[in-house]
Amino acid sequence: MFLSLGVRHTFGVFLQPVTQANGWGREVFALAIALQNLVWGLMQPWVGRYADKHGATPVVLAGGLLLAFGVGGMALTSHPAVFVLFAGIFVGLGLSGTTFPVVYGAVSRVVPANQRDMAYAMAMALGSFGQFAFLPLSVGLLGRFGWIASLLCFAVALLMIVPLSRALLPCKPVAGGVQTSAMQALRQAFSVRDYHWLSVGFYRGAPACISA
Repeated sequence: MFLSLGVRHTFGVFLQPVTQANGWGREVFALAIALQNLVWGLMQPWVGRYADKHGATPVVLAGGLLLAFGVGGMALTSHPAVFVLFAGIFVGLGLSGTTFPVVYGAVSRVVPANQRDMAYAMAMALGSFGQFAFLPLSVGLLGRFGWIASLLCFAVALLMIVPLSRALLPCKPVAGGVQTSAMQALRQAFSVRDYHWLSVGFYRGAPACISA
């Protein structure tokens, strides 16, 4: 989460150099990021469910490879449609496999129940710290090496997710666990009041994010 969310939240500083270098309007970059968010959000339930059934390691490994491939492709293409493919589809898919649902599911399998709150908080803190740490790093790399080299550096850094995914090898599906269908999980979630409050918080925050 430190690597994936950290790199993801640097994309805003690349808008101007990427569009100017390629002679695009900002709508190409904006379309790519909007598609990325949609793919990321839409795929998370399915990716998380796959990780629950087959373990987190292959999901995180594939997500890291897709992220690195997508970010590297952003640096190496000058065609707007191909850029949208890399930044929108591949990066979005990579994020769905390396962020909250998969990581939290893995944590829940290796951490005792009485320590999970602290483990979740630490995972979130690392993801948040990545968003903080990578931003000044990206500005420094841009000023010194340019946007292409900066994105390629980030792509190489994201490959570190591949060996790190081996730490999740113990995260196998629990034998004898209760099997829950997607519809059952949704019904259970909507029966919890806190889930409604959480959803309202996201819905209220969305217009402000769009305006910004």
